[in-house]
Order: sequence, then C-alpha cells, then structure tokens
Amino acid sequence: MVPGVIVTPLGGKSHAIGIDILKFFNAIRAMFKNDEEGMNEFLGEMEKYASVRYFSEDTEIISEGEPGSELFFLVNGTAEVKTGEKSVANLKAGNIIGENIILGKNANGTVIAKKGS
Repeated sequence: MVPGVIVTPLGGKSHAIGIDILKFFNAIRAMFKNDEEGMNEFLGEMEKYASVRYFSEDTEIISEGEPGSELFFLVNGTAEVKTGEKSVANLKAGNIIGENIILGKNANGTVIAKKGS
C-alpha cells in the first residue's frame, strides 16, 4: 500500500483516496481543540478502523534507526524525541509520530512515552 492513500473495499472493488496525512490530522486536531467529549467520541469511532494503544511512562514507541509500519496520533499525554542520547523535541496531544516510517524510511529518532501517554 502506498503511504498517504487509504484503500477501501466498496462493492467488491478497491477504491483509493489520496490524502495529505499531516493536513488530515491537523484538521482533526483543530476540530476538537476545545472539545474533549467530541474527541472521545471520534476516538470511539476510530477504534473501528484502528487500534488505540496505551504506553506506560518511559516506554519506547518508536526506536531510532528501526523500520516500522505504524503512524501514531498522540491523543493525550506527552512524549520525548531523542537522537542518540540527546533530547531534540517534546511532543504533546495532537502531534503525529512515525510520519517518516510510513514514507518507507527508518525512524530518525527514538520516541519515548512520558506522562499520560
């Protein structure tokens, strides 16, 4: 499957819808910015198509240099991005994790779950 394309079976045929993943998730984040109840309802619907994963504090979500196959949308909590031993970014709810991986590249940093992820 090509990154950025959703393939949906419809009437026995596959249909592809090209999307800009970053714009898509930024639109979702903006839509629910101040609506926790709406976000929870949205997540309930998403569970039909994707799995919700919970990470304990200090658990690696993505490991630097490793291939992967998942894109994560950080719903709550925080995460830290490291390259080597150096902390290079702190992520919060609404950030996307793993966008390089779905483009066929290895992870360019390690992402570690922090509080409430």
